[in-house]
Amino acid sequence: MEGGKEEVGANSNVHNRYYEGQASTNDESLFTQSMGRCQHTDWDVCESVRLAEINEVRKRSAQMEKTMRWWSECTATWRAKWNQVRNERNKCREEAELLRNELKLIKNDLQNQLIIIKSLQDENELLKKSTTKNTQ
Repeated sequence: MEGGKEEVGANSNVHNRYYEGQASTNDESLFTQSMGRCQHTDWDVCESVRLAEINEVRKRSAQMEKTMRWWSECTATWRAKWNQVRNERNKCREEAELLRNELKLIKNDLQNQLIIIKSLQDENELLKKSTTKNTQ
């Protein structure tokens, strides 16, 4: 510590999302710490260090598997939701197209009916005029 400031990484903790605990930047694996002691004479120490390292690797791999499973489930859920949304969108598009076509047909029918009404009104006016001339 110099001037009231700690060196970067001296005792700072590094978060590892695949490992539930916190790892320090100065931490070394147990195996490398004991390499000086393990000169093929103290097999018990070497074995315990290797077992501890194996357990650590197992824990980390289990945590990584959990994370991978979580991401897999997350993406599967996301995919299912967007498939549902896409299907609903396509269904709405088809329904809108059908309604547009139906509207066109109804408008055409309305135009035809208005033409018929207009011709009937004209014919009615002609008949009224002819009957009034005949009665006079």
